[in-house]
Parts: sequence; C-alpha cells; structure tokens
Amino acid sequence: MREATSLPPAPSEHYPWLLQWVRGKVGDGPAYEITQEVFKIFATKAQEEPILLPKPYLLKIARFRVYKHYESQRRTSEPFDSSVQSLLIDRPQASPDTLLDRQDRHLRLRTALQALPADHLLALEFRYVHELEMKDVALALEVSLATAKRYVRAAIDKLRDRLQVDDLGDDITRSIREACGVN
Repeated sequence: MREATSLPPAPSEHYPWLLQWVRGKVGDGPAYEITQEVFKIFATKAQEEPILLPKPYLLKIARFRVYKHYESQRRTSEPFDSSVQSLLIDRPQASPDTLLDRQDRHLRLRTALQALPADHLLALEFRYVHELEMKDVALALEVSLATAKRYVRAAIDKLRDRLQVDDLGDDITRSIREACGVN
C-alpha cells in the first residue's frame, strides 16, 4: 500500500505536450501551476482507480482547469495586432510576397479557428493536433462518440465556409497544426 503523501507516478512522457497545450491556452505564467494541478488531480484519481487512457484523461482535467483560469481572469480580449504578434514562420528561401501570403493565410485561419465554439475548437485540436482517436476525443470532452464526431465535422465545415479554398488546403491536419503553432 502506498503512503498518503507519495503520489503514483504520472507518465512523464505526457508532461511536455500537456505543458505546451496549457501554455498555448493561458501563456507561460500560469501554465506551470495549472499543469501541476492537473497532475495532482491525475495522481489522486490514479490512486483511487486505474486510468487506462492517460492522455484523454489529462486533457479532460486540463480543459476544466483552463476554463477555471479563464473564469478567474475575465477581461475583454485584445484584437490581434500583427505588428506585435507574428504568425510568420521565417524561411529565407521564400520571397516577400510568399511570406506575406503565408502570413495572411495563417491570420485568416487563426481568426476562423478562434470564431469556432469552444467545444468544437477543442475537439478539432484534440483530433488533429494531439492526434487522438475519436473515442479519446469523446472521452476528453466527456461527450458521446457521435457528439465528438459531430463537433469535428461541424468545425471543419465552418472553417471551409469562412475560408477561401486555398486557406485550409488539401491537408487539413497540416493546416490546423500550423495554425495552432505545432509543426
């Protein structure tokens, strides 16, 4: 039997991607604290019962922690300022026109992603950025498999409606991963 003060080992391979995901949602400052809270909750639950699928379970806990953080930080959002924030990936071989086109495409895609309902965006991100199976997406969002599939399909349909044909590209996975900052 474990002592009450020792925590069961959470899979260490999950820490880097979870921290990156939380950072992407809340920034560097609170990311470490939120990630630590997630692993504490995970460890507590793992003592009570075995967790067979740690990645979706960690994402489910992190989603609630990020929502809780958003609620505590309620403020009006600031508009995107391209002179301060750049989505441009600097590639020396590209011409200035190509770089501007790529920057405009990323901006349009990120704007369209931000306009999606939160659950649809998370479903899309879990599926294409974190490469979860649909059953794991459903588990992380605490919805049925059919609902998770509907969220992903609706998100893709809304992106296609809002974007030009070449903005989303042929490879949806690559486009979404690039827009979310994952290469």
